[in-house]
Amino acid sequence: MVVLEVLAGPAEASRVQEELAARSVLVVPFGASQLRAVTHLDIGDGELEKAISVFRAVLS
Repeated sequence: MVVLEVLAGPAEASRVQEELAARSVLVVPFGASQLRAVTHLDIGDGELEKAISVFRAVLS
């Protein structure tokens, strides 16, 4: 499990969640400015690399 703190606040955390979902990376709110991400047991290296790439694109 990974918990991300979005320092820009709750509105930005919501935007990040929506952008990730639009790119098929699902996270859930975990407090006002935090997002929680959990991988499934069967997620492979390729899927993990894709998720990392999506996170980088959304957060940059």
